[in-house]
Amino acid sequence: MPEKKPPKSQKPEDKPQPPQTQEQTSSAEKQHLSEEEKHKHLLEEKEAERIRQEKLKDYRRHMIQHGKHLFDRKRKDKFLGGTKGRRGG
Repeated sequence: MPEKKPPKSQKPEDKPQPPQTQEQTSSAEKQHLSEEEKHKHLLEEKEAERIRQEKLKDYRRHMIQHGKHLFDRKRKDKFLGGTKGRRGG
């Protein structure tokens, strides 16, 4: 019979690691969770920015079609739900 090969996920050279203490494990888990949270937050920010850009494109297209001034702050506030700038809008 042919010899059984170890699964690809386990390498024969891998040495078993000593068991981690609970403190080491919890800090590793916290770091992993914080990385996941950071990644999730970045994805949410990118999605929000993409949506804001689409709204701005729609706003520009709408204003150009009707021959309106593009940078009327009141209209921009109403259409986009606030402006992004130094005053915080």
